[in-house]
Amino acid sequence: MTHVAVVQMVSGSDVEINLNRAEVLIREAVSEGAKLVLLPENFALFDSQQLYSLAEDEKAYNRGACWLSGLSKSLGIWLFAGSFPLLGSNAANRKVRSALQVFDPAGRCVARYDKRHLFDVDVSDNQGVYLESAFVEAGDEFVVVETEVGKVGLSICYDLRFPKHFWKLRELGADIIVVPSAFTEVTGKAHWEVLLRARAVETQCYILGANQGGAA
Repeated sequence: MTHVAVVQMVSGSDVEINLNRAEVLIREAVSEGAKLVLLPENFALFDSQQLYSLAEDEKAYNRGACWLSGLSKSLGIWLFAGSFPLLGSNAANRKVRSALQVFDPAGRCVARYDKRHLFDVDVSDNQGVYLESAFVEAGDEFVVVETEVGKVGLSICYDLRFPKHFWKLRELGADIIVVPSAFTEVTGKAHWEVLLRARAVETQCYILGANQGGAA
């Protein structure tokens, strides 16, 4: 039996603090036998206003990529890196792609999935309106990765509300589907668990969900 782990974080606007915290949690998971580790959405940076600055900072990107590669290689694990902001297709738009990168036990980045469904909704919380498309450019490809654990389909957060995305991953051979997320407190309480269960029942796949937490 192969053990997998999902990491819950409370990421903020300081990349170094977030990466250091993620490493502690990854190492803890591996010490308990995990061979595949899933990080949540926005694990490295939870601040929409800074996403583009991080993506265009080549030094910061290389730091993140080397960190992910080095960890997966030194620990001998599959590391599914939640989402990290990468530059979009049109520099004039100053938008990023919300990218889930997959690193194999040799430290190679073997796959990348760009979030297809963006969180543009009204929510009954203090913020009220969320407009992810103001900062993020949607992707358009479906991605399945073959691992020793099985074939893993990739999704990010708001994709969870779109069953056809998951059916397509199943058609492409997925046995497992990962859902790194940053659900809000309101939508998380109302829909997070039930939607994960629904997608599992519909596809007959194992669903791994790693969410951002919150601070009281």
